[in-house]
Parts: sequence; structure tokens; C-alpha cells
Amino acid sequence: MTPYILSRRITTLSLIAIVSVLTSLSTLSFQTITQNRLLSPAIMGFDQIYLLIQTTMIVIGIRQSSTAQILLSVFIMVSVMMSLYHYILVKKEESIYILLLLGMILTTFASSLTQALEMILDPNEFSIVQDRAFASINSYHAKSLLVLSVIAILGLWVLYRLKKYMSVLVLGDDLAANLGVNVDKVKRYALYGIALCTSVSTALIGPISFLGLLSVNIARQHVKSERFTDVGKNSVLMSMILLLGTQVIFERVMNFNSSLTVVLNFCGGLYFFYLIMKERFND
Repeated sequence: MTPYILSRRITTLSLIAIVSVLTSLSTLSFQTITQNRLLSPAIMGFDQIYLLIQTTMIVIGIRQSSTAQILLSVFIMVSVMMSLYHYILVKKEESIYILLLLGMILTTFASSLTQALEMILDPNEFSIVQDRAFASINSYHAKSLLVLSVIAILGLWVLYRLKKYMSVLVLGDDLAANLGVNVDKVKRYALYGIALCTSVSTALIGPISFLGLLSVNIARQHVKSERFTDVGKNSVLMSMILLLGTQVIFERVMNFNSSLTVVLNFCGGLYFFYLIMKERFND
């Protein structure tokens, strides 16, 4: 194996590991604070905001990815989400549900605006937008990887500091508050960490909504403990297996004729339907 191919393999595996850690832990944290196993951070509109940013940049004439462009994308995504969290997360019982509702509205608004901008693109520019709409391990920007890793470490550090409180939040807000947990403060800082991790993950390889939902829920079925660290470790491992397996199918079986997003969304959609039916029958 030539040094070039070896370096590409190492970089690809490193990228898979980074994205797996960010996606699984951010999804697990989001499900913990919302107390809903059917949700993921994608409901807050990260994917659509990312696509809106990419489309806007192509409209104004910026076609080639650069470190500055990727960092700007992360900055905008994090700024929008943190502003939303800061002004909505007040000490009210309904605040988290209002936040989710606004996230869905933001997703619809960003999607509509993206479609409107796509109407003024020429075919070549439109093809660039379509390429960036699908996740790809092979399309990362190497020069921005180091800077994005620093931002990712900051987000992971925030979630790591909250891990002991997350394990208590599983019991419910009321019981957690009785045990001395400042529920509103923990949720606020957790959402900040989630925003950082999800933004970096999306900027690295593109929208990949179902990966976290798949890995976390599969991990929950194989782990008897509800501790945040136990579920988190297994979620990361499952996410790596899923992402690596999907990449192998994409390269070896489909011969690059599809995308990671198509394969993951197909599997994730089926599994999501299974979870809904399971919840219904359990009731």
C-alpha cells in the first residue's frame, strides 16, 4: 500500500471516529434533556441552515470550499442556535417544547429559502449545491480539520462536564431537581455543547441526520444501564460501525453511484418507523 493511500485511509478512519463521537454524544444528550428517544438535534434545523449557507455562498460567487468558508458556516450555525437557546430557555416548564416547535419552524423556513435561492442558480451551480446536500467522507477539507477539531473538543468538554447530571436527568426533571440538579442550567449548557458538536459534524461531512438516532437507540437496546457514560460509549462504538459499514457499502457495493446520506436515511427511516410502532404497541 502506497504512503498516499495509507494516509488517505488513516484520515478517513480519523474522520469517521470524530464524526461518530460528535453525532452520537450530541444525539444522546439531546434525547436526555428532551426525554424523548425519537428526537435528534436535526429537528432544530442544523441540516437546513447548513444547506442555506452553502447555497447562499454559491449565489454570491463562492464555489470552492475553504477554511474561512467552513468556519463561517460553523459560526453562523452555532450563533443562530445559541441565540435561539438563550432567548427561549427561560424557567418555564414548556420552554423546551417551545424550543422544539421553533426549531421545526426554522427548519421549514430555511428549507423554503434554500429552494428559492436554488431557482436562480445555473445548472453547474445547482449541481454543486446538490453535492453538498449529501454527506460524504471523501469531500472533507483537510486544512480546516484541525480548527474544527478544536471547536469539537470544546463542545465535547461541555458535555463531559455535564455527564453526571445527565445520568440524573434520565429520572425526570422533578426528581432531578429534588436531587439538587439545576435542571434549567444543565439543559442550557447541554444545548450549547450540542450546538457546537452538531455544527462541526455537519460542516465536516455534510448533513447526516439519522446516524445519531440509529446509533443511540441501537445502543440503548444492548445496554441495560441508563447511565450517560455507559450508553454514550456504546453509542460511539455503534456509530463508528454504522458509518464505516455504510462507507464500505457506498464504495464497494454501489461503486460511488449513491451517497452516504441515501444509505443511512433508508436504514434510519426504516428503524425510525420501527421505533414509532414499538412505542405505540408498548402503550
